[in-house]
Amino acid sequence: MLGFDVEISPMGQKFMSSRAFVRLLAGPVGSGKSTIAAVEILRLSMLQNKNPRDGVRRSRCIVLRNTAAQLRDTVKPLLNEWFVVKT
Repeated sequence: MLGFDVEISPMGQKFMSSRAFVRLLAGPVGSGKSTIAAVEILRLSMLQNKNPRDGVRRSRCIVLRNTAAQLRDTVKPLLNEWFVVKT
C-alpha cells in the first residue's frame, strides 16, 4: 500500500492497527519506534480524502520529545531520511 518495502515488527503492527485517539509507542533504543511512527504518519496522511477543490490531501500531526535538542538531533534526521522536507 505504501509503495515501498518496510519491515514492521509485531509491536509496530499492533501500534499501527490501533484506532485509539492517542497512542503511545515505547521500547528500547534501536527498536524502530521512530521509524514506525514516521511510517504511520505517512500511512495516515495517505488515507486522508483529497480536497475536492484542489485535489490535495492535508493532514497534521505532532511529534513530541523531551527537549528541543532531542527533537532536532533524532527526529529531524529521520524525517529528512524518509520524506522530502521543504523549508
